Amino acid sequence: MNETALLWTQRAGETAEVEDDETYVPRNHLALPLLNGIRTPKESARSNELYPVTGDILLRMTYHRCILTLQIQKGRNLKPPNKPGYTNPYCRAQVVPEQAELKCRTRCIQHDLNPKWMETFPFSGIDPREIHHKKIAISVWHRNWLWPDTLLGEVIVDLADPVNLDGVRRWYQLE
Repeated sequence: MNETALLWTQRAGETAEVEDDETYVPRNHLALPLLNGIRTPKESARSNELYPVTGDILLRMTYHRCILTLQIQKGRNLKPPNKPGYTNPYCRAQVVPEQAELKCRTRCIQHDLNPKWMETFPFSGIDPREIHHKKIAISVWHRNWLWPDTLLGEVIVDLADPVNLDGVRRWYQLE
Protein backbone atom coordinates (compact mmCIF):
# COMPACT_ATOMS: atom_id res chain seq x y z
CA MET A 1 0.00 0.00 0.00
CA ASN A 2 1.47 3.37 -0.94
CA GLU A 3 1.87 6.13 1.66
CA THR A 4 -1.01 8.26 0.36
CA ALA A 5 -3.43 5.34 0.43
CA LEU A 6 -2.28 4.40 3.93
CA LEU A 7 -2.76 7.96 5.15
CA TRP A 8 -6.29 8.16 3.71
CA THR A 9 -7.32 4.77 5.04
CA GLN A 10 -6.10 5.72 8.49
CA ARG A 11 -8.04 9.00 8.39
CA ALA A 12 -11.20 7.35 7.15
CA GLY A 13 -10.84 4.37 9.51
CA GLU A 14 -10.86 1.98 6.57
CA THR A 15 -9.00 -1.30 6.50
CA ALA A 16 -9.14 -2.02 2.75
CA GLU A 17 -5.94 -3.20 1.13
CA VAL A 18 -4.70 -1.40 -1.97
CA GLU A 19 -2.25 -2.97 -4.38
CA ASP A 20 0.89 -0.96 -5.24
CA ASP A 21 -0.15 -0.59 -8.89
CA GLU A 22 -3.69 0.61 -8.01
CA THR A 23 -4.61 4.24 -7.60
CA TYR A 24 -6.42 4.95 -4.36
CA VAL A 25 -9.13 7.60 -4.65
CA PRO A 26 -10.59 8.72 -1.32
CA ARG A 27 -14.38 8.81 -1.55
CA ASN A 28 -14.69 12.47 -0.57
CA HIS A 29 -12.21 13.49 -3.21
CA LEU A 30 -14.26 12.25 -6.16
CA ALA A 31 -15.28 15.82 -6.88
CA LEU A 32 -14.05 16.63 -10.33
CA PRO A 33 -13.49 20.19 -11.57
CA LEU A 34 -16.73 21.99 -12.30
CA LEU A 35 -17.56 23.98 -15.42
CA ASN A 36 -19.14 27.19 -14.09
CA GLY A 37 -20.18 25.31 -10.94
CA ILE A 38 -21.99 22.49 -12.80
CA ARG A 39 -20.56 19.14 -13.82
CA THR A 40 -20.67 18.13 -17.43
CA PRO A 41 -22.33 14.77 -18.20
CA LYS A 42 -18.97 13.28 -19.19
CA GLU A 43 -17.44 14.14 -15.80
CA SER A 44 -20.47 12.82 -13.93
CA ALA A 45 -20.35 9.53 -15.80
CA ARG A 46 -16.81 8.96 -14.58
CA SER A 47 -17.76 9.47 -10.93
CA ASN A 48 -20.83 7.23 -11.28
CA GLU A 49 -18.67 4.32 -12.41
CA LEU A 50 -16.97 4.32 -9.01
CA TYR A 51 -20.04 4.98 -6.86
CA PRO A 52 -23.46 4.25 -8.38
CA VAL A 53 -26.06 7.00 -8.01
CA THR A 54 -29.57 6.32 -6.74
CA GLY A 55 -32.43 8.60 -5.95
CA ASP A 56 -34.91 11.02 -7.47
CA ILE A 57 -35.73 14.71 -7.14
CA LEU A 58 -39.17 16.32 -7.35
CA LEU A 59 -39.19 19.55 -9.37
CA ARG A 60 -41.77 22.02 -10.65
CA MET A 61 -40.89 24.54 -13.36
CA THR A 62 -42.77 27.35 -15.08
CA TYR A 63 -41.84 30.10 -17.53
CA HIS A 64 -43.87 33.30 -17.73
CA ARG A 65 -42.92 36.86 -18.76
CA CYS A 66 -39.17 36.26 -19.02
CA ILE A 67 -39.02 34.54 -15.61
CA LEU A 68 -38.15 30.87 -15.23
CA THR A 69 -39.37 29.65 -11.84
CA LEU A 70 -37.81 26.51 -10.41
CA GLN A 71 -39.24 24.88 -7.32
CA ILE A 72 -37.04 22.21 -5.77
CA GLN A 73 -39.47 20.29 -3.61
CA LYS A 74 -37.91 17.10 -2.28
CA GLY A 75 -35.65 14.14 -2.85
CA ARG A 76 -36.17 10.45 -2.22
CA ASN A 77 -34.02 7.35 -1.87
CA LEU A 78 -30.72 9.22 -1.88
CA LYS A 79 -27.70 6.98 -1.47
CA PRO A 80 -25.57 7.77 1.59
CA PRO A 81 -21.97 8.54 0.61
CA ASN A 82 -20.48 7.09 3.78
CA LYS A 83 -20.79 4.17 6.17
CA PRO A 84 -22.96 5.76 8.89
CA GLY A 85 -25.84 5.64 6.40
CA TYR A 86 -27.00 9.23 6.37
CA THR A 87 -26.54 12.26 4.17
CA ASN A 88 -26.65 16.04 4.55
CA PRO A 89 -28.14 16.91 1.14
CA TYR A 90 -28.46 20.23 -0.61
CA CYS A 91 -29.05 21.18 -4.27
CA ARG A 92 -27.31 23.46 -6.70
CA ALA A 93 -29.10 24.64 -9.84
CA GLN A 94 -27.91 26.65 -12.82
CA VAL A 95 -29.32 27.65 -16.18
CA VAL A 96 -26.85 26.55 -18.86
CA PRO A 97 -25.40 27.94 -21.01
CA GLU A 98 -25.67 31.23 -19.14
CA GLN A 99 -23.82 33.72 -17.00
CA ALA A 100 -22.92 32.94 -13.40
CA GLU A 101 -25.78 35.02 -11.92
CA LEU A 102 -28.39 32.45 -13.01
CA LYS A 103 -27.61 29.87 -10.34
CA CYS A 104 -28.91 29.05 -6.87
CA ARG A 105 -28.49 26.72 -3.91
CA THR A 106 -30.92 25.21 -1.40
CA ARG A 107 -30.32 24.94 2.32
CA CYS A 108 -28.70 21.79 3.70
CA ILE A 109 -31.02 19.24 5.36
CA GLN A 110 -29.25 17.33 8.13
CA HIS A 111 -29.21 13.50 8.30
CA ASP A 112 -31.96 12.79 5.74
CA LEU A 113 -32.15 10.37 2.80
CA ASN A 114 -35.56 11.80 1.78
CA PRO A 115 -35.11 15.58 2.21
CA LYS A 116 -37.86 18.18 1.78
CA TRP A 117 -36.52 21.54 0.60
CA MET A 118 -39.69 23.23 -0.75
CA GLU A 119 -37.65 26.18 -2.06
CA THR A 120 -38.53 28.37 -5.06
CA PHE A 121 -36.00 30.20 -7.22
CA PRO A 122 -36.89 32.73 -9.93
CA PHE A 123 -34.41 33.17 -12.79
CA SER A 124 -35.29 36.48 -14.46
CA GLY A 125 -34.21 38.06 -17.72
CA ILE A 126 -34.40 34.95 -19.91
CA ASP A 127 -35.46 35.98 -23.41
CA PRO A 128 -38.53 34.08 -24.72
CA ARG A 129 -36.68 33.46 -27.99
CA GLU A 130 -33.78 31.86 -26.09
CA ILE A 131 -35.60 29.72 -23.50
CA HIS A 132 -35.80 26.76 -25.91
CA HIS A 133 -32.01 26.73 -26.32
CA LYS A 134 -31.33 26.40 -22.61
CA LYS A 135 -31.17 23.65 -20.02
CA ILE A 136 -31.27 23.69 -16.27
CA ALA A 137 -28.76 21.54 -14.40
CA ILE A 138 -29.68 20.46 -10.87
CA SER A 139 -27.12 18.58 -8.80
CA VAL A 140 -27.62 17.06 -5.35
CA TRP A 141 -24.66 17.21 -2.97
CA HIS A 142 -23.76 15.77 0.42
CA ARG A 143 -22.40 18.46 2.75
CA ASN A 144 -19.20 17.27 4.40
CA TRP A 145 -18.05 19.37 7.29
CA LEU A 146 -14.39 18.30 7.22
CA TRP A 147 -13.92 17.18 3.60
CA PRO A 148 -14.95 18.52 0.19
CA ASP A 149 -18.65 17.98 -0.57
CA THR A 150 -19.65 14.81 -2.43
CA LEU A 151 -21.86 14.69 -5.52
CA LEU A 152 -24.87 12.41 -4.95
CA GLY A 153 -26.34 12.83 -8.44
CA GLU A 154 -27.59 15.28 -11.01
CA VAL A 155 -30.22 15.83 -13.62
CA ILE A 156 -30.14 18.10 -16.66
CA VAL A 157 -33.59 19.19 -17.83
CA ASP A 158 -33.97 20.39 -21.42
CA LEU A 159 -36.15 23.52 -21.49
CA ALA A 160 -36.87 23.01 -25.21
CA ASP A 161 -39.55 20.50 -24.19
CA PRO A 162 -42.68 22.48 -23.17
CA VAL A 163 -43.80 19.59 -20.95
CA ASN A 164 -40.98 20.47 -18.53
CA LEU A 165 -42.33 24.04 -18.14
CA ASP A 166 -46.04 23.32 -17.63
CA GLY A 167 -46.00 23.77 -13.83
CA VAL A 168 -46.69 20.11 -13.02
CA ARG A 169 -44.62 18.44 -10.30
CA ARG A 170 -42.40 15.71 -11.76
CA TRP A 171 -39.88 13.23 -10.38
CA TYR A 172 -36.54 13.23 -12.19
CA GLN A 173 -34.08 10.37 -11.72
CA LEU A 174 -30.60 11.39 -10.63
CA GLU A 175 -27.71 10.20 -12.79
